[in-house]
Amino acid sequence: MYFDDNMIVDIQKIIGCKYEFYAHLNKDNSKSIEDIRKETLKEHTDLCISYFKKIVSDKRMENTFLNFEDNYFKDMSQTGRKMFRRLLVNTIGFHDIGKINPNFQNTKMDNMLGKYAETFSGIGSEHSLLSSVLYIDYFIEEILSLSNEDGRLILMSIMMFNAYAISRHHSNLDGFNEFLSKFNEGEKGIEIINTFKENDMNNIYRKNFSLSENRIVKVCGYIKEKYFNEADDEKSIYLYAYERLIYSLLVCCDFYATSEFMNKTIISDFGEIRNIDEFYKIYKDTDVYKSIREYEDTKYKKSKDLSNEKNINVLRTEMFLDAERELLKNIDENVYFLEAPTGSGKSNTAFNLSFKLFEEDKNLKKIYYVYPFNTLVEQNLNILNKTFGNNKAAMDNIAVINSIYPIKEDNKYVEYDSGKMEMKKILAINIMKKHY
Repeated sequence: MYFDDNMIVDIQKIIGCKYEFYAHLNKDNSKSIEDIRKETLKEHTDLCISYFKKIVSDKRMENTFLNFEDNYFKDMSQTGRKMFRRLLVNTIGFHDIGKINPNFQNTKMDNMLGKYAETFSGIGSEHSLLSSVLYIDYFIEEILSLSNEDGRLILMSIMMFNAYAISRHHSNLDGFNEFLSKFNEGEKGIEIINTFKENDMNNIYRKNFSLSENRIVKVCGYIKEKYFNEADDEKSIYLYAYERLIYSLLVCCDFYATSEFMNKTIISDFGEIRNIDEFYKIYKDTDVYKSIREYEDTKYKKSKDLSNEKNINVLRTEMFLDAERELLKNIDENVYFLEAPTGSGKSNTAFNLSFKLFEEDKNLKKIYYVYPFNTLVEQNLNILNKTFGNNKAAMDNIAVINSIYPIKEDNKYVEYDSGKMEMKKILAINIMKKHY
């Protein structure tokens, strides 16, 4: 098993036990304070971890993480790799621990924690950056105790990139360097560290806070040097992909968990293709597909010279069948390239190849069509409408992601956070996207 439960930090053991800390309130239809439903920080964290495990399992992401380890760490010891996994899973577990901030509890959760609010006056109700600081504080000593063979320095980088994702889980990834600048003298990251160092926080945070301004400045200096020195290195591509992945996982888990609490709806469908035949049968019933198969049975593979062929439909059909044959001959490859002029039937060929891939590889879950221009998105959406338009269930699983089309609503979830609702767009099975 890639993640063991003993890797997961029980935050209940490190946050203060004198007070109850809340993550969310649901005031919908509440007539009095007593009617307001409250979700504790522990409950929300456990639910996020639960969704994380389900996503990793359903999408078979263990292989993705193992591939990252093999490419990015290579010679790292098993001790170091286990530490990486521990850092990874606890990115989810620590993402909201900053909500122990008394000002957050006072202003957002209607949970008055008395004098402690004054101690955090300079921090305000901030919780994301505070979560990052507490994440770093928890793991930095453990990482520093490792040897170079265990990957101490590279794991320090991973820790900071995970902390960066935590700090941005309510917004976009603006820039890693901007995150590191939060720990410059006089910045909020340093103010958070000093607040914990200079005050008795036992009723808020029971772990001995060991992170210091001097140490975080040194860590950030090392990370900046390493990060920018490797900016053009192949490893930077792996790191970029990892950061995008951990950020997406964190936002998804937070979104699903919060949706479940707010709407009392357990989310079990992550927009995956369970049965490709539901789509393929519709596609096979089209006139175009039937004519291609008729041509295959009667004329394909017969010796002929196509250089002077005038019938565009014959050329389209030949390309369709040639592409299908080449795909099946090279089914174990990861990348296929098809080049042909505009209007030659590439989109139709791509639809068929997508379905063929799903038939051959049961691990595949989604289909993405990525186009360089919105006009191409619209053209191919029209094709999908012609093919699947009479089947509402199929069309409900097709979404467009760009700056023009509105988010597809299914009316199953209450819009509790307009920013997080962007995540709804990635739940669809077939996604057409404008790519820059």
